[in-house]
Amino acid sequence: MKTQRPTPLLNVSEISLSYAGRGKQPFEAVRQVSFDLLPGEILGLVGESGAGKSTVASAVLRLQPLTSGKISFRGKDIANARSADSRDLRRRIQAVFQDPYSALSPRRTVRQSLVEPLDHFRMGDRDRRDAMIAKTIESVGLDTALLERLPNELSGGQRQRVALARALVCEPDLVVADEPVSSLDVPTQKRITDLILELRESLGIAFLFISHDIGVVRRLADSMAVMYAGRIVETGPTDRLLRHPAHPYTQALLQAVPVADPAQPAPRALDGEVPAVLTPASGCVFHTRCSEAFAACREREPAEVPVTDEHGTTSRHHRTRCHLWNR
Repeated sequence: MKTQRPTPLLNVSEISLSYAGRGKQPFEAVRQVSFDLLPGEILGLVGESGAGKSTVASAVLRLQPLTSGKISFRGKDIANARSADSRDLRRRIQAVFQDPYSALSPRRTVRQSLVEPLDHFRMGDRDRRDAMIAKTIESVGLDTALLERLPNELSGGQRQRVALARALVCEPDLVVADEPVSSLDVPTQKRITDLILELRESLGIAFLFISHDIGVVRRLADSMAVMYAGRIVETGPTDRLLRHPAHPYTQALLQAVPVADPAQPAPRALDGEVPAVLTPASGCVFHTRCSEAFAACREREPAEVPVTDEHGTTSRHHRTRCHLWNR
């Protein structure tokens, strides 16, 4: 008997976002991006700078209007939400950004930063709010004594924990974490990612975790979406995708991850740069940097197809856009 897949918490369906470029000619920063995020799941959205990851995050957070496509949260269309639903959506979908120092007001104590969203969403009376703040700050591994400190009195890791606490204090269902550990040293990165895993287990919160570092996403995510030049080129369960990467871009990202074992091959950087969105390449978006490109790659865009692994098993949840799988 087949197990029914849970209903997605977040459904991103064929979304595109365009901006006015030079001479007011529009260009597509994101094109026909689709993915599902299940309740309590961590989905890693990975790719180089300029891939369009933060633009997708802005769309999910309703900071950027869609050119086309649809985003649904708990089955409701985000873009066309009524005012009452819109307020509830803002509470249920929270964000953590890359730089915690710029995200926190330097003039507000930690307590004041945490009470702000509770005031905005009118959650609880004063005693209830105090209890929520104390519980949340402890849940991110900080002592309540830090509540009276200003951000410049905290370390980078402590500030990022405060930023995470501010997202959690209003009890969301989804946290969009946009490069939340990229500015931190490696040991602090690990503590923050371990904390996210603990919070997911204890609170059941889903995370859309955005990073250029596939090594960080590997430790954290249940599933992954690999993004390049505004397109998602591969998606799948993390274990399967990393064990059997199908797209040459995914393979290149993995080859660039540093390894501690001297017996393993040295990391190899991918040559070239992500193409400018103002002058998109024809055909496959990756063909200008792909060592395996052939004529079809330069002429037409590949369709999305399921991937067959080394054992001959095909999964409808592991998919790629690559002509090597369309022959």
